[in-house]
Amino acid sequence: MDIRGIRPLERTIRIVARQLALAITAGSALVACGATAAAQHVARWVPITLGVVGGTLALILLVDLIRRRNE
Repeated sequence: MDIRGIRPLERTIRIVARQLALAITAGSALVACGATAAAQHVARWVPITLGVVGGTLALILLVDLIRRRNE
């Protein structure tokens, strides 16, 4: 079934879903980074890796937001 005029709404939902997924994943990685950095019996590389992953995802989200704003 094809409803006229629904394509822009579908595109908007797809974009928002991707941005929300990136935000949730980045935030979770950064919270986990803080939790593991405060733990005593965690390998040193774990919080560093989680921080890098969270920061990278946050940067991707920021670039996506800026790019969408300029369209």
